[in-house]
Amino acid sequence: MTPDAPDSRWSSRLGRQLWLLLPELYRQRDESGQLAAWLDGCGLLLDQLHGTLEQRLDDAFPESAQGWILPYLGQLLDARLVSPTVAGRRQEVLNAVRWRKRKGTVAALEELAAAVADSPARVHEGWQRVITTYLPGTPLPRVVTPDFRYRMRRVLDDDGTPRLVGESGVPCFPDSHEDLTLRTAELSVGGRRPRRFHPRSLLLHLPPGRGFFPLAREPVGGMALPGDIACGEADWRPLRDGRQACRRLVATSPWRWEVERIRRPVPSGWMLESEHHRVASADGHPLPVTGRVVLDLPGDGVARHFHFQDLVFLHTLRVSRATLHLERCAASRAVVVFSPRGEVPALSLRDSLVGYARTATALCRLEHATVLGGLVAEHLQASDSLVLGPLRADLASDSGPPRRGCLRYSSLPALVPYAAVEDRPWLEVHHASMASRAPVMLSRQFGKEGCGVLHPDGPAEIHAGAEDGGEMGAYHHRFHQRRLEAVRHKLEQHLPLGMTTAIITDPRLARQPPRLRR
Repeated sequence: MTPDAPDSRWSSRLGRQLWLLLPELYRQRDESGQLAAWLDGCGLLLDQLHGTLEQRLDDAFPESAQGWILPYLGQLLDARLVSPTVAGRRQEVLNAVRWRKRKGTVAALEELAAAVADSPARVHEGWQRVITTYLPGTPLPRVVTPDFRYRMRRVLDDDGTPRLVGESGVPCFPDSHEDLTLRTAELSVGGRRPRRFHPRSLLLHLPPGRGFFPLAREPVGGMALPGDIACGEADWRPLRDGRQACRRLVATSPWRWEVERIRRPVPSGWMLESEHHRVASADGHPLPVTGRVVLDLPGDGVARHFHFQDLVFLHTLRVSRATLHLERCAASRAVVVFSPRGEVPALSLRDSLVGYARTATALCRLEHATVLGGLVAEHLQASDSLVLGPLRADLASDSGPPRRGCLRYSSLPALVPYAAVEDRPWLEVHHASMASRAPVMLSRQFGKEGCGVLHPDGPAEIHAGAEDGGEMGAYHHRFHQRRLEAVRHKLEQHLPLGMTTAIITDPRLARQPPRLRR
């Protein structure tokens, strides 16, 4: 190995450093490369030792520590970590001392809730929202009756700072964090919903869980996928606003993908792998696809599989003569016309939301999935999933539930009339783990904001009915309900005894206030 050998020939960084530290005489005599190979082997061990020492140093700090180290760091600070995500637990360790010093203050509670929930948060003290009786010798209380000449709402000032205007007027959005009107004190004790307007209550406003929608902020065009289409190289053209538009994708392989007018900020929003016929959003955010997508492949006997990630199909997705796997996707209709051999699922949904699914005579596998409408499958395997529409084994209206499969830790209200499933000996239903109540969602209309997102006041057997204690359905991986529970448990550690927390779902926190017009 010559002294000017390229770095690609070295498998270790420290091995090449050892080689450069040798006298020039030994490097010139090593024509066979045995000395360099030996140093490269020593460098591999030194690289591992160096990496271990660096990781040991990083694990001493919460900013760079591994996720499994954070609970041990929390014990040193007497901090009970409750966040379901690594990023949330990291924030709990980083701010444990600061939150404890400001324990009980509104600013600390807002910061705590925002860090654990990973979303904006607003806190209102209950005693400031209750109507009080005037006592002689004390300052006059706030006026209770709203002034209909003014509108109470939050706006952006000239410098972009949000502020509230019309504090004595009528609230534009009642029960939101922009509503500061006074109310009569709630004296009820107990009940399903915690009391809000009470001197010993804390009102915490959090935005609803983010789903696959809305999509209006991401202008897109169409996506054409005829029968002879797969993936390949991209032809990018710059736009006037500084972004890039993918006009066409043409491959050198026998398959070709064609994508028209897909607009995303730079870098591109596509990650293509033609070998596995896999298309995904590169930045992990849902990428909308408009138009009807049809994959009608030739019947040449070759088994093919399509894998989509982080895509939102606003219309029908139909696949013929191939299997389909959707991961973190949404589709209005998913239809697969194919019957693979063995236990291979023709349609597989994981952390996905569909309006209607059909596999006819094949296996359909649901894992952390939500089906808003009907489901047609002869063979069904469902775990931690929600199916709201009718279940049928085939397209006949009186076909009944699937004939084979396994159902566990799911909610299938349409299966209740067939609880015994006496005529389905090959359909195994684990009734002890199944939820008996239907889920409550913010919206069941596909394409609408909050579609498929569970309502915080829904049944607990849905919110914590998954096998790992999380929520059932397509947003299991986003921990919507577990974040709310984590916030509630964290606030209990920082509130005085007897104080209750009322968590209010506030869509206004997910929207930017308008700019104030002078």
